[in-house]
Amino acid sequence: MDRLEQLLADDRVSRLLDRLDALLTDDNVERLNALLSAARPDATARVLQRLDETLTDSRAAALQAVLEQLPVLFSAERTANLAALTDQAPRLVNALNSGDLPTSLELRQVPPDLHAMLELIDDLHQVVSGMPGATRARDRGNDPHPQV
Repeated sequence: MDRLEQLLADDRVSRLLDRLDALLTDDNVERLNALLSAARPDATARVLQRLDETLTDSRAAALQAVLEQLPVLFSAERTANLAALTDQAPRLVNALNSGDLPTSLELRQVPPDLHAMLELIDDLHQVVSGMPGATRARDRGNDPHPQV
């Protein structure tokens, strides 16, 4: 009996009892009853039976490793970055739809366009280098300006 009185006097137990009181409000009890009504217990039992069949020791160990990594994966900084990215998603979609940002199909067209530009520059180089005095102008371009 003394031990029970000590437990009831403990702050942790009183906080736990306060939380239980808050959880067991009439609304929450009604929702719990609704969840447990009809076919829900049968469906829950089937899910638990399926988990028991498929969750071998190795899979359980792998699941435990993943669950242990979740706090590292969802650090406060990463969660904030993910929230910021989610906030920017509508703007990104609007920019893609309006044509402000290139789509992947447009980006695939870039290499052929670059090759066409390089061929044009090569043709221009051949034309200019065939002009009279082009060699002398090129040599003169390599010399520093006399005033420099």
